[in-house]
Amino acid sequence: MRLRFSLSIVAVLLVIALLFFMKGKQSDALEFGLLVENKKQEVLFSHPLEKDDQFSIEYIHSVEKTAVRETYIVNDEGELLQVETSYSGWGVGLADPFYHRDHYYDHNDKMLHIHLDRTLSAIRQYTSALSKHTLIINNQKILLHELGECNGDVALFIIRVDAIN
Repeated sequence: MRLRFSLSIVAVLLVIALLFFMKGKQSDALEFGLLVENKKQEVLFSHPLEKDDQFSIEYIHSVEKTAVRETYIVNDEGELLQVETSYSGWGVGLADPFYHRDHYYDHNDKMLHIHLDRTLSAIRQYTSALSKHTLIINNQKILLHELGECNGDVALFIIRVDAIN
């Protein structure tokens, strides 16, 4: 009887210690969410993210009609950091290799890749079926113009999920 009581106490203490340890680990990890909103501030899409998670937006440049890919990560502070822009032909509004020396041309995808370090509060895009703005996250492709209005402004930004808990 006494041994059973002692084992029960040890088991309870072990569970409490494990829960305490797990709770501490969860609070140490910063978790974020990617939100896509329309101009009415209605959430069209959300996706959980962690620090250093990467996602891209691909689209067709409105003037040059060339493919563009912008790549982003979530930094330590939960901010959007644009780390690369890639395109098959330069167009107005795109990063210019003359001003960004850290770039290379990839013969496989036939795109110029320019490394950036640009912090943004949000990504604002005007989407349409013609520009084919596509969010690529965890190998999932989401056509932004199909989330709500066919043509319209959308904003992508990061929120801190653990601040809600």
